[in-house]
Amino acid sequence: MNCKITKDHKFLVLDLEGQSIKVVNWLKEYFTKKYSNWFVIAQKNPTAVIEETFVQVYGNEAFIPSGLWVELIKFCEQCKLPLNFTFDFRKVYNNIISKTDFTRYIEKKFGNAKTPDGGKFYPYPHQIETAFKLLNYKNACTEVATSGGKTLIMFMLFSYLKDVLGYKKGFCIFTPNTSLTQQTADKFIDYEKMCGNDLDEEGNPNWTHSCLYTGSKTSKLGNKVDVIFGNYQSLTRRKKAFFKDTKVIFGDEIHHITARSVRTILSKATNSEYVYGVTGTFPSEGFDNFIAQVFIGPVIHRVTSYELINILGKATPIYVFQVELIWQDREIIDYLRGLRDNKTKFDVDEGRIIMDKEMEVVRNHMPRFDKVCELIKKTTKNTLVLFGDVKGGYGKKIAEELKTTTRKSVYYVDGSTPASRRDYYIEQMENDEDENTIIVASIGTFSEGIDISRLWTVFLVESTKSEKIVAQMLGRGMRNFEGKDNVAFFDIRDNINSGTDNKKDCYMMKHASERDKIYRKRRFPMHKMKIMLDNKI
Repeated sequence: MNCKITKDHKFLVLDLEGQSIKVVNWLKEYFTKKYSNWFVIAQKNPTAVIEETFVQVYGNEAFIPSGLWVELIKFCEQCKLPLNFTFDFRKVYNNIISKTDFTRYIEKKFGNAKTPDGGKFYPYPHQIETAFKLLNYKNACTEVATSGGKTLIMFMLFSYLKDVLGYKKGFCIFTPNTSLTQQTADKFIDYEKMCGNDLDEEGNPNWTHSCLYTGSKTSKLGNKVDVIFGNYQSLTRRKKAFFKDTKVIFGDEIHHITARSVRTILSKATNSEYVYGVTGTFPSEGFDNFIAQVFIGPVIHRVTSYELINILGKATPIYVFQVELIWQDREIIDYLRGLRDNKTKFDVDEGRIIMDKEMEVVRNHMPRFDKVCELIKKTTKNTLVLFGDVKGGYGKKIAEELKTTTRKSVYYVDGSTPASRRDYYIEQMENDEDENTIIVASIGTFSEGIDISRLWTVFLVESTKSEKIVAQMLGRGMRNFEGKDNVAFFDIRDNINSGTDNKKDCYMMKHASERDKIYRKRRFPMHKMKIMLDNKI
């Protein structure tokens, strides 16, 4: 089948002349994906739309978003159909950059780079390889595990586009939150200063920048700069005219593409010529995977956590301890078992209510609370405690208990904690040579985009089954630090089942089972621990 591209490069046009109805139906089936929450939607409204089709057929032509070109190749391979691109593929694949030339550029750029303390600074081979492979595309993503150097990879892309391809301005770099936005801007400036070959007389970068978020000193500069750093919220509110001169976009933690705000930013930047996405957790399959490819492009290179730890040796090994708390309180066990037994089959709303009831019971059970705090107190080095319940104050209760019963420095963080305070707490932990710091933080604030090297132990004290969240939490401990040969990740799970009957698994253990699948998939070693909880006091 021949395939051409529309003038605006937004759609691939597949010639279906002579193809059977069977092939056309295969095509439609392959490029139709159900929404990630389709089951919930269907239960609430049986007539609701639960899927989206990424191909439109008109006569003998099929129109497919150009970002899905890899999926088109996969489809044709699976169906054993010939595929011939009839256009200049460099409109999608920018294959004018040679590996030799790029390597020479990196050697020149970083050849004399020094860290602030005078040490040599140079990108790792996997970082150079990732940046090179991305540069061979105009729209592409990479999945690099935490500690893999995503920000440095973006900086290498930025430098090459600026120094070699002539893009002196028109850069827009967006991140999910204020802290990560400022952190990214600071790192870009630090990298440029370390390289030392594009600085003004005062030793500052020769390019101008602004950080767009509430309270930023440079936000008033807006788009009248060479490089814009912004968080999703600030950039989403900008009008389309704000992005008219944007030529290059970098999206950090691009797995948030499922959020409408991210797609809004990309939809407004219609003049962009390069769009790159970096993340540690690219959507693995289904609708979210396809929508990410439509807006940014395919994943063309991966550096997994297993590779980073066990092959490249550039991250700290994580050991997962599956701490199963076995409940003894028969009154609670029988009560929750009764709710599950009497649940209306396939009633999503009722199932969510029962799950929320389980979570409420878990948070209010004092023997459980005491056991979790006891485990945290036993740690002898810096510790991060991650929780989900902000509204009910569960995390705050843990923090208060630790403050009054230990001599450690205990800090509490949730969404209302100012970015400056969060940064201060991180700094305190990083500078704590006695290893006596505990940060109790909500999953939403400290599960991604937080760099803490001097961290030895992580606790997950509440339930979740999201692969994105779990992967990000694991990543918090992967950053190398002198003398740190491993990090313990304690996954607290609650077995509130009746005896040995597994037919009616409680939601907490179902979630734990999903997390274990993620640990196995990402090849983190696991160790089981079972602890009997005391009866209700």
